[in-house]
Amino acid sequence: MKPTEVLLEQGTTEWLKWRNGGIGSSDAPKLLGFFGGLKKMKKEPRSNWQMQRGTMLEPHARIRFIEETGIWLRPSCWQHPTKPYLRASLDGLSDDNKLLVEIKSPSMKSHLEALDGKVPEHYNIQVQHQMLVLGLNSALYLSYNPDHPDEKCQMTAIRIDRDEDICNRILEKASEWVEQQKLSVNP
Repeated sequence: MKPTEVLLEQGTTEWLKWRNGGIGSSDAPKLLGFFGGLKKMKKEPRSNWQMQRGTMLEPHARIRFIEETGIWLRPSCWQHPTKPYLRASLDGLSDDNKLLVEIKSPSMKSHLEALDGKVPEHYNIQVQHQMLVLGLNSALYLSYNPDHPDEKCQMTAIRIDRDEDICNRILEKASEWVEQQKLSVNP
């Protein structure tokens, strides 16, 4: 079975409603216990300066990736083929739906770690969730920091291979969480 593309523009009210109706990729680390765990679905978008910076720089990173690789990427939204509550808002997906790119514009410290080939665990889990939703076996984690003084070091891509153990933990915890939500809504 193939995942379902949901034709929504990211950041809109409709997108937020769709996203809040399921477990998104940024929820996956919380689902596995990061950041205090996943308590309830968010009703309002959470934002801080780092998120605003990332939102602002994401299109620039996508364009630079396209220019440097010749691979066209588009943002898109997807649902798992059999568990539609598993959702992914992707920063970049190739036209053939085979290359997934998660774009981050992190602090210089995190970007320098990416230049050394390191992906923070919570971002790895986020990308694992995206691969799970799309049924892919690998993806790219793209770190973009235009503040790096060496233009060649402003962007780096790290391949992440699918980790079935993490994907299975996401599936297990997501199913448990959905059941808990049903019980709290329908006592």
